[in-house]
Amino acid sequence: MVESFRSRRVVGAPQKGGQHHKSGVGTQPQRSVPLVSPQALINRRKPRSGDLLRAFRAIDTAVDRSAQLEIMRSIRDEYERRQGGVLLGCLQQCYLGPPFVDHKLDLLHDIVEHYHAADAVADPFAQARGL
Repeated sequence: MVESFRSRRVVGAPQKGGQHHKSGVGTQPQRSVPLVSPQALINRRKPRSGDLLRAFRAIDTAVDRSAQLEIMRSIRDEYERRQGGVLLGCLQQCYLGPPFVDHKLDLLHDIVEHYHAADAVADPFAQARGL
């Protein structure tokens, strides 16, 4: 049986000293040595399960703090089962409406920052915005 995977960009690891490499116009970006195994990189590209996608959608609608924490626990557990690396947080569509389009969540479901359409999202979450 041949498995097909949807191509997805993988957020890069920080360079030495915790800084992300920022390339200028006309320069080649430096590649860092991956901090995860090649198998973990393959696992990151696998399609997300329906349960995981439903959990991400449920985050915005859960009003009870214990329900929110349970949803985030289930998301972390799913990422551990996928063996694709450590979950840093979540960047997802914001349903508050204009002017907000996205928000960044920490692992406790706290909204860290809201973004307008024209706002730049900092690394390592910037690459997730296009997903």
